[in-house]
Amino acid sequence: MKKVERSVGDVVDLIFMRDGGRHDTQLTLGWVGMLDATAEDEGNLPAAEVDEAGEVEDAGDQAGNKSSSHADKRKDDEEAALLAAEEEDRKKKEGEEAALAAAILVAEAAEAAEAAEVARLAEESERPLTKAEKKKQKAEAKEAKKLADAQAKEAKRQAAEAKKAAALEAKRAAAEAKQRKKEERKRLKLEKQESKNRVSVPHGVDMVPAAEEEKPVSSEGAAVMEEAAKQEEAEQEAASGAAASVSAVFAEEAKEEAAAPESPEPRVRQQSSAASPVSASSPLAPNAPWWGFKAFDHKVDGKKRGVRVECIEGGPATKAGLRDGDVVVSVDGDIVKSRRRFVEV
Repeated sequence: MKKVERSVGDVVDLIFMRDGGRHDTQLTLGWVGMLDATAEDEGNLPAAEVDEAGEVEDAGDQAGNKSSSHADKRKDDEEAALLAAEEEDRKKKEGEEAALAAAILVAEAAEAAEAAEVARLAEESERPLTKAEKKKQKAEAKEAKKLADAQAKEAKRQAAEAKKAAALEAKRAAAEAKQRKKEERKRLKLEKQESKNRVSVPHGVDMVPAAEEEKPVSSEGAAVMEEAAKQEEAEQEAASGAAASVSAVFAEEAKEEAAAPESPEPRVRQQSSAASPVSASSPLAPNAPWWGFKAFDHKVDGKKRGVRVECIEGGPATKAGLRDGDVVVSVDGDIVKSRRRFVEV
């Protein structure tokens, strides 16, 4: 297959795989000496420091979004707690009003009894009462006392019921607030566990976890760990599906390559070109087109399934949105599954 000739400024359509997902972008070919021209504008910072600054900025954005979400949640919880407190105060105030009304009824009954007693004494002082009148007056006083006792008892019962209702309402509001707080703690633990599961290891650094002392796991912690395990299993299934889709994409290309093998001479020349990808220190001419990354064969189950890239900071690849570890599978609509094929297209 004849190699495609490209020039500085050409726009190339790329399809690449990242984290099990399929993405596309457009890359504008640069020239080899472009890094020397931009180094002064960037203060001659090494590529590692530029990458680190970008990662810090991304981490800051993510932390800001998460903090904003937590602030909104805390605000909602505070508003709910304030409403519960207001409801509790209202119930308490109603109970106090009921108790006050009962006390007023008791006072009115006592005043009525006192008035009856005063009237009786006045009548007795004016003239001597007959036996029948005394009996009637005694019965009336007894009836008034009975009525006052009944009213006082009813008022006391109403006050007790109001107090009990207010206590039950306050207990319910406290239980709801406690449950919301418990759910919030559980959610925060789950987010923390998910965040740990998503932590990415920097390129070229081996992270070896230190041995930890085994601790008993609570029921709540076990639930969080179980949820995290389910999420990890779902991510693995998604990655397997993505690998299967990549295999399907390259199946037809494998058949074409088997049907039409190429001559040994171009193969040697293409392998040599792919084995020495263009970098910032490439010996190519200063005006030669430059992709801005190093290309390596990406293998899945021992078979070549694309071109894994290592981007050179400030080059065309990083400006097009590519990252280290991305796997390029198509260039301008042509499927690529190896460095040799990438050099051809």
